[in-house]
Amino acid sequence: MATSNKCKNCGAELVFGVEEQTLVCTHCTSKVEFEKSTKALEKKTFDNTSSIEQEPVKFTQFLCSTCGRGHLSPADIPLTRCPSCGAMTLERTMKVSYRPDGIIPFKIKKATAIERFYSWVKYRKLAPNNLKKFARAETLNGLYIPAYAFDFDTVSNYSGIGNTEHRDSKGNTRIESERFSGSESRNYKNYLESACSEVSSYKLQSLGGYNFSNICLYSPEYLYGWIASEVVNNLQDAHRNVIGCVETDIANAILSKKRLHYDSVSNFICSTTFNNQKYSYIYLPIWKGTYKYKSKNYYYYVNGENGSVTGTSPKSVLKILLIVLAFLGFFALIMWIIFKYGNGADSIEGLIGNL
Repeated sequence: MATSNKCKNCGAELVFGVEEQTLVCTHCTSKVEFEKSTKALEKKTFDNTSSIEQEPVKFTQFLCSTCGRGHLSPADIPLTRCPSCGAMTLERTMKVSYRPDGIIPFKIKKATAIERFYSWVKYRKLAPNNLKKFARAETLNGLYIPAYAFDFDTVSNYSGIGNTEHRDSKGNTRIESERFSGSESRNYKNYLESACSEVSSYKLQSLGGYNFSNICLYSPEYLYGWIASEVVNNLQDAHRNVIGCVETDIANAILSKKRLHYDSVSNFICSTTFNNQKYSYIYLPIWKGTYKYKSKNYYYYVNGENGSVTGTSPKSVLKILLIVLAFLGFFALIMWIIFKYGNGADSIEGLIGNL
């Protein structure tokens, strides 16, 4: 079992290998097993006093500006030369002082992440046609992103007034209003909220697809040869963000369903309570990279477990213009049909009312 980040055979650094799923020596390629707990991760009960665990600093992270690899070293053993490329361009990034509950190890290696990026570029429908020809992946770093995974049940009580318009043969309009109310329950598992600044919660949820049944209890060996982003969003702030987002999403979903039954909805109120709240503080694997198109940089992110991709891309002004013109042309055709075969202004008013 590994007791340090140094190879016993040659003294070189040990790194966690993506393909091997264990420690591998960067020099003699020896494989070194380390203790992996078989216990399942148990979430903790959340309340207004909850916080993530802080422990004495045992490790320091270094990032090589030449090859982009991150390296973890015991706090009292500084690194001067990058074990991956040999360059003396290491910079200390942070001391690892918060202990995560669990970690999902990298399963996608760097070469595969780059392949997934180029496949993703091909399907950017609003991007310039030559993007896939000229887009070039530049930097690509493997990061463990600190995040909070929340579980909770919700009960939402809502009420409002539904309005339905009735029109008689003379064109007079009468509005019929009725009150509605109800309750809706939902269950949330592993609702993710980012705890760092490198990757937003929106990007994290866009990648999605993490298999939480395979999450491992944290051990520092998983970070050997990698790097974790620093925590900037504490647990209580993250929880408030999640509560606000979920309340808004539920209210909008219920309101959208009610609007299908009425011409308009007024005085809508929705109140949501949260029960059985639990959380865990975890590390999630992400490849974060940049690519260049016409001297401008864009970002992309690859899920380090399953290879799904999200990111930013340039937009083709010509394609957007053609879409707008096509919409205007379709709208003009509808207007022509209404005036030629319908009842003119009355038909237009009825069409707009149905939209």
